[in-house]
Formats: sequence, structure tokens, C-alpha cells
Amino acid sequence: MKTIVIFESAQNSGGSTYRAVEMAARITEHKFIFLTFMPLNKIYRDEIPSRLKTKRIYSLYFDYHASSHIEKFESVFKNKILRYAFRQLIEATLSFSKLLIVFQAMLALSSSKVDVVQGNNGVHYLPYWVAKLKGANLFFYFRDLRDFTQHPKKIIAAANQYVFVGKNLMEQYIKQLGLSKTKCIVIHSPFNVEERIQKEPLYEENPIKAAKESGKKVIICSSRISPAKGQAVILKAYDLIAKSHPDTMLYFVGEADNNALCTTYLDELNSLIREKKLSNNVCFLGFRKDVLQLTKYADIAIQAPTYFEALSGSLVESVQLGTPTISSDIGGANEVITDGVSGFLFPPGDFKTLGAIIEHVLNDNEKARALAEKGKKRALDQWNPEKMKELLCNVYEAPHSNAATPAHQCKNRASE
Repeated sequence: MKTIVIFESAQNSGGSTYRAVEMAARITEHKFIFLTFMPLNKIYRDEIPSRLKTKRIYSLYFDYHASSHIEKFESVFKNKILRYAFRQLIEATLSFSKLLIVFQAMLALSSSKVDVVQGNNGVHYLPYWVAKLKGANLFFYFRDLRDFTQHPKKIIAAANQYVFVGKNLMEQYIKQLGLSKTKCIVIHSPFNVEERIQKEPLYEENPIKAAKESGKKVIICSSRISPAKGQAVILKAYDLIAKSHPDTMLYFVGEADNNALCTTYLDELNSLIREKKLSNNVCFLGFRKDVLQLTKYADIAIQAPTYFEALSGSLVESVQLGTPTISSDIGGANEVITDGVSGFLFPPGDFKTLGAIIEHVLNDNEKARALAEKGKKRALDQWNPEKMKELLCNVYEAPHSNAATPAHQCKNRASE
């Protein structure tokens, strides 16, 4: 039995945290310790299995603080000497904060033998130093697309393996970081809606089920309220078909992050709804724990990200439920959906094409359901948690080898 340390840098709830905790809970062959900046029960909203240990690390100063402070300082002070001195001060503060973080991590792990360290959000100095000081194997798990080129090359090169949630994401990082293909593997995040739906709480009211029972057709979008998630694109597309399909309802499930950008965006969405006179047909349900119970009753599920999203959990889950699914063709969407075979894809931001697809699906929902059933079987098999568990255990047990799927052998299974 090995001890696996998983470093989770997320500071709000999200898919990467959920997948890591859920997979660790499945793997009973090894021990797991989570290192986090936020209490794990704050970023993982479900019950944490008792056998998973958690250690919180405190930070005085983050990189995003530094960027913000430098930007504000330089907007006020134009003197080059002052700017240089301030940047040096910021750099020294960051270095001290990082040293303190590593010290806390080593103190928290002082009584533990560590075999493997997993950086759960890509390249980061903390898992590098923990692995180095503990003599453990290291791998970075990439779950989204970021720019890691500013990290020291020695940290990037130190990993025994690089793991990616999708083939398209892997190809992006091979180009960005010049990674060796022989050290790159694809291990999809695990999804099993048949298992998860049994654990969802049953709310007293299921508005989508109620709408269906009253004769409405329902469109659902389940994701954070954010410009990058494309809710505005969906609203504009829905406006194109609203008059010809007055019996439809559009539901957004999810909450906006607590920041000015997302709060303003939510206000803009509500203004657009009022402008287009869609208030009677569009509803925001906020955060709910019964997303699968809602999605299974919908006629159409839509994901419309406008940025590279490596693997949308909501997209995979709607396909696994057999709900006719539409997504913007970006990131890993085409690894989940084959256009016109198991669902539908449209160019990111193209609300007119999306509107035409919605119209097509609503007019021939039986055909769309038949396509969705094909996608459902493939998706349940492709993201089977037991398959992912086996691949990940291979990495934990022999991280220096290519025990899992080598990059040059990976195929886009959605197109098979």
C-alpha cells in the first residue's frame, strides 16, 4: 500500500476537486492525503470519506495578488526606479510565501512516508518540492488549459509522468511545454451517472419534471454563470426560436462566482431576458444538488463554452443520461460528441447555428433521442470509473513507466 499526496490548489468548488476526491475514495489499495489551500469541505460540497486525510496549507500571498498589486502600483507610479523596487519587493514577498508554504507542507507530512505526489491542477512548485524532499515520484495531472511556460523548466521536467483528462488537452500541452510523448498519458475523469443519480437528494420540487408534465419542452444548461460558459450565446439562440416554439422553457442551473465579472454578467443576462421579452420562458435555478434529476427530464441539454474547456463534466453526464446534447465545438467537446452521430456541435459563439440546431432537435425530437441513445452507451463505457481507476493505479504503482495509455496510441474514442 502506497501513500499518495494530492495537492489541490483550487480555492472554490469545481470539477477537478470532485473528480480527485471521488477517485481517491474508489481506490482502497492506497492511502491518500490531500494538501489544500482551502478546507477541503469548502471546495468539495459532498461528504468527504473518512479514510481520506486532509491537511490545509496557509498562504500569505498568491501570484494573482502579485499581478493585481503590480498593475495597480504601475497605473499610479510611472518612475522606473520605483517600479523596479516595487517589483523586487513583490518578488521577495512571493518567495517568502512559497518558502512558508513548502515548510508547512513538510511539517504536515513529517510523520508520513510519501510514495507519490500528484499535482492535481498541472504544474506547481509545491508538489515538486514535496516530491523532491520526500524522495517520492511526481506527476502532474492537467485538467484545464493554462499557460505554464513561466514555471522553471526544472520543475516541469521533474515529473515522472504527465496525465491529461483529454487527448486535445494533451496535444495542447505537448506543444506548449515541449513534453515528451512517451511520458504523456490520457486518463479521463470518471463519470457514471447511473451511480451518481442514486446519491442525489430528491428536492420536493423538480421544476423541469413539472414543466414536462404540463406539456412544455425543456432546454437545460448546467454550468457556472460566467462569460466563458456562454449563457449569453444560448439566450440569443433561444430568442431565435422562441416565437416558433412558445411551448419551450429554458433553465439555467448553476450559480455565479462571487466576483464583479460574474455578478455583472448575471445582470447582463437578466437585462437581455427583459429586452427580448423572455421572462416567462427563461428561469435561473441557482445551485442545486439534483442536476442529474433535472437533466434526465430535459428535451435538450446545451453547453456553450467560448474558451478551451478540456472536459465538461456536465457535457459527459448529459450524454450518459441519453438527453439530446448540443455543445460548442471547442476543447474536448469532440471527444465526447461526434457531430450528427451522438449529438450536435456548433462553432463557439455562433448563436445562429445553435438556434438552427435547437430548432432541428425540437422539430424531430425522436430522431435526436435515437442519436442520444447511441452516444449514451459509448459514454458510459468510455468514462467508466473502474477503467479510469485501473489506469490511475498503474500510474501510482509505476509512475516511471508508460503503464497507462501512451500518448502516441491515444485515439479520439468518440469518433470510433
